[in-house]
Amino acid sequence: MTDLVGVLRNEAGLREALGALGTLLDDGAEVGVPAWETTNLLQVSLALAGAALARPETRGSHWREDHPERDDIACAGHHDVTLVDRRLHREFRRSPATDTELEGATP
Repeated sequence: MTDLVGVLRNEAGLREALGALGTLLDDGAEVGVPAWETTNLLQVSLALAGAALARPETRGSHWREDHPERDDIACAGHHDVTLVDRRLHREFRRSPATDTELEGATP
C-alpha cells in the first residue's frame, strides 16, 4: 500500500496493488494478525486502491503521476463503497467540487 497506493500513485501501480490484494484476499493471507483483522485490512485496502484507480486525476494531496491536473468536469463527485455478499461494490455519484477556492479570498 505504501509503495503503490500512497500519496504518489499511477494507474500501473494501482492495478498491480489491486491484483496483489485480491490474491491475498482469495488465498487467505497469513500476515501475523487475526483472520478477521486481516480480512478487514484487505477490504479497506481494496476499497481505497479501487477508488484511487477510478479517479484518474490529481486531487488534494493525492497525486497521480499519470494525470497531474485535477478535472472537475469528469471527476468531481463521491465514490461510495459498500460491502455486499462479501464483495466490494463502488458507485460514483457526480457532484460539484467543494474544495475550490472562494471567490475574492486572499491566500
